[in-house]
Amino acid sequence: MLSRQPVPARVVADSIVLYEVTPEFVRVKAQHGLSFRGRGIFGVSFDVPAGYQLREAGPPDLVSGVRQQDRRIEINFRGEQRQSATVELRIDRVRAADEKDVALEPILVVGAEEDSGSVVLAAPVTLKATEVRATGLSPQDARALLPRLQ
Repeated sequence: MLSRQPVPARVVADSIVLYEVTPEFVRVKAQHGLSFRGRGIFGVSFDVPAGYQLREAGPPDLVSGVRQQDRRIEINFRGEQRQSATVELRIDRVRAADEKDVALEPILVVGAEEDSGSVVLAAPVTLKATEVRATGLSPQDARALLPRLQ
C-alpha cells in the first residue's frame, strides 16, 4: 500500500515591500526572495494586509497558479523548487475620502522559518508622511536599498 503525504516547504524569506500612497489609492509591490531547504514541488502562502486585492503574481515562468482568500494569497510553483526563487506580488486598495492614516504592514510568508526584509514608502511630496507608531521596525537609509528597488 502506498500513501502520499505532503511535506511542507522549509522556507527562509527576505522581502522588500514597497508602498505607494496617493490621495486616491495605496499600491503595494512586494518582492520575496525565497530559499527552500530540501527540494520538491511546493506552494507558498502570504499573509497580506486586510482590504487589499491581488492584481498580479509572478513571474509567470515560476508561478503556475494563484488564489486569494481574505488576507491569504496562495502561490503554486511550476515544477520542482531546489534552492531559491523570487516571487513578486502586486496588491492594491482604494483609499477612503476621509482616510487620514495609512498603516504600512509587512507581507508575511506563512510558515517561514525566517522572514525578514524592509518596508519602504513612496508618496508624493504633497502628502505629509510622519511616523505615528512603529513596532519591530528600525529606520534605515533607503539609498542602501536602491539596487534592489530598481
